[in-house]
Amino acid sequence: MAMTRSVLRFGLILVFFVLQRGVFGHVICPGCLAPFVQLGGRCYFFSYMQKSWSHAQAYCRSKSSHLARITSQHENNMIVSYVRTYFPADFNWWLGGNDMAQEGRWVWVDTNKVMTYTNWNPEEPNNIKGIEHCLELRSDYTHKWNDAPCGKAKSFICEK
Repeated sequence: MAMTRSVLRFGLILVFFVLQRGVFGHVICPGCLAPFVQLGGRCYFFSYMQKSWSHAQAYCRSKSSHLARITSQHENNMIVSYVRTYFPADFNWWLGGNDMAQEGRWVWVDTNKVMTYTNWNPEEPNNIKGIEHCLELRSDYTHKWNDAPCGKAKSFICEK
């Protein structure tokens, strides 16, 4: 009987720890349930799946979220740090920016507001061949931003 109580007590402590610390040591709050992780008060889902930009946005919407909107250097640094820690070095990620409505006018998909913070790689955005209208976080550009063809399949980051 004492052994059963000890196992039960250990199980409850373990469940409490997991609920408090979450996945990968990041705190999970009621509005940030797995597979989303909390970084700086927002919830993010880092997808291994690869989809076009519009299919990635549709997937995020199906999870009551949107492609990630990065509005500060601090937020960018948190996301890049997480990506570098938990994912292979060659992943590129769709973010929620695009200039589909007007070339050169980059807006966030969830608000349709013009970006006020950017982290473009030098010489970007460049709209090569006139077909680069979606925002990616690019690993081989030291996780700086790049404009890319929206139909290309990439991993993506959802935010809520």
